[in-house]
Amino acid sequence: MAYGVVVIGASLGGLEAVSTVLAALPAGFPLPVVVAQHRATPPADGDLPAIWQRHTSLSVCEAEDKAPIVSG
Repeated sequence: MAYGVVVIGASLGGLEAVSTVLAALPAGFPLPVVVAQHRATPPADGDLPAIWQRHTSLSVCEAEDKAPIVSG
């Protein structure tokens, strides 16, 4: 079975768990990774992409409407 994307869902307390998973992915991970993270408004934990970028060599960005989902 071939997969096209990895999707991770986490509740408000899942920041550390998601960080751990992202840290374990190799730099050349071949699939796009989408994270749906429940968070407070405004975010109590700051800028999530910046937080996760410290844990992975993959590019991390906030999703924008109709933006393509790409690997890396």
